[in-house]
Amino acid sequence: MDYDVSQDGYDDILENASPPQKASTPRLNPEDFAAKKKAQREAVYSMVEQTTKAVSTDGQQFQAYLDLQARLENYSVNNGLLILAQCPGATQLRDFDGWKAKGAMVKRGQKGISILEPGRQYTTADGRIGTYYEVKSVFDITQTNAAISGRKPAYDNRTMAAALIAKRPVPIELVDRLSAGASYDSANKKIVVQRGMDFNSMFCCVSNALAKAEIHLHGGNPDAPAASFQAYCASYMMCKKYGLDVIRYNFSSLPDCISADTKEVRRELNHLHDLFKTMTVRMDRSLSQSHRSAPTQEAR
Repeated sequence: MDYDVSQDGYDDILENASPPQKASTPRLNPEDFAAKKKAQREAVYSMVEQTTKAVSTDGQQFQAYLDLQARLENYSVNNGLLILAQCPGATQLRDFDGWKAKGAMVKRGQKGISILEPGRQYTTADGRIGTYYEVKSVFDITQTNAAISGRKPAYDNRTMAAALIAKRPVPIELVDRLSAGASYDSANKKIVVQRGMDFNSMFCCVSNALAKAEIHLHGGNPDAPAASFQAYCASYMMCKKYGLDVIRYNFSSLPDCISADTKEVRRELNHLHDLFKTMTVRMDRSLSQSHRSAPTQEAR
């Protein structure tokens, strides 16, 4: 069949046609939307459960969890477990809008990291207040076009040592010889430290003793095996956070308090999280104050 094409033709219309629009996703009705959200939550809680089992039975996985919480201390235990399962090397996390507000964009094709975010509260039949949690997607900085900077404020060893023991819960006593380097004397509520230790050894030993003092201060038995392991872990995390050598720490064999049922494991991890936060908040505040009071290069 022949077509009669006039001089004006229709080429300009075809050439300037707007690109095809993607078909809009049909909006779910309330019941389907609720079912979708419920399925998301169940999948996330299952991931928490599976990661808890892995962490409590594998020393390497447990150490990887401690490493992650040392970097991302403001995330809850459940979210720490979720991040470990999906992006164990994460260092900076924000949602899509959070990165956009920072002038960065999430790279095409990146899969979000599912975490739990508290939502509205509810009252149970017996009058207790509960909180609904919703699944939220966040992205690590490596999933964006943001520049990755490894620069952190540099502090000398004396400043770090002073910050470690700033506002300590118990007094410190120096002695000439002590096989452990430092220990917490629960009977006399004091920390005993050997003189003359190198900085790395001192930081490791004293942070362990400080952790036991904190446990004792909050009603725990600092000499119990579970408390000793918590202090050991908190000391390790302090060293990781502040860039010290951690060669002396070994997690190849986990104690029974970590190999218990998953709810008990998460309870112990929550105690550890609170202990670590207490110590780092105090140390960070001291470091921040020393940074503000340090003379500038021009003042020198």
